[in-house]
Amino acid sequence: MTNFLGAELLQEQLEEIYQASKYLQQLLEMPEEERARLLDVFAQRGYVTTYENEVKKALEAVVRNSEAAWRFLDGLSSAPIIYTGPGSTEEVIEMLERLLRQKRRGSAKKRAVS
Repeated sequence: MTNFLGAELLQEQLEEIYQASKYLQQLLEMPEEERARLLDVFAQRGYVTTYENEVKKALEAVVRNSEAAWRFLDGLSSAPIIYTGPGSTEEVIEMLERLLRQKRRGSAKKRAVS
C-alpha cells in the first residue's frame, strides 16, 4: 500500500465547487424575466423547481464539496505537498516508494551493526 496519493480527488472536488459556484453566480446575476424563462425551460423538461430552490441547490453543492475537500485535507497526518517536476504521477510515486525502501534498508542495516 502506498502513502502517496494523486490529487485527482481534490481536483474533481474543486471542479465541482467551481461549477456550482459559476451556476450560483449566473443565477444571482439573472434579471427577473430571465429567471422566469429558465424555470419555463426546466418545466418543459419535466423538472419543476423554483428560483430559490436552484440557488439553494447550487449553494449546498458549494458547501458540501468544499467541506469534503477540507475534511479530506484535515484528516491527513501531514500537510500534502505538490510535486511539479517531470514524470507521470505513477512514475513519481514509484520513485518515492523506491527511495523510502532504500532508506528503510539503510536504517535497518545501521541498527543491525550497532
